[in-house]
Amino acid sequence: MREARKAKGWSQGVLASAAGVSQGTIGNVESGIRDEPRELLSIARALGVSPDWLKTGAPPRSGNEAPSQQEDSPSMLQSLGALDMHLAKMTPEIQAAGRATLGKWAAGTMSSADAAKTLEALISASQHLGNQSDS
Repeated sequence: MREARKAKGWSQGVLASAAGVSQGTIGNVESGIRDEPRELLSIARALGVSPDWLKTGAPPRSGNEAPSQQEDSPSMLQSLGALDMHLAKMTPEIQAAGRATLGKWAAGTMSSADAAKTLEALISASQHLGNQSDS
């Protein structure tokens, strides 16, 4: 899993958000503490690899990638990394909405463009809320 995550340029937090799991789950799987997580399918889907490859390392590596994952660009992946850092600073409500958006994008039910618009709106709302609390 670490190999596939790093190939995408994702942190554990970004993968966790994209798969709809906790960062602790990702860390536990990567370190071998959890060898058969129930979240294996969502993690594999987020990474665009087959669950069997993720579980055993045996070929084939490729899974059925969601359409949105085929649209990935370096700028989108960089944005996901930046978003991961921003989410940690936001209110719990905005964090939940951001993670839900990433989950939809990873599952292929939301395009990269729609996900980016939604995430930009969440960041803007969070900044607006932050400015109000500063006054």
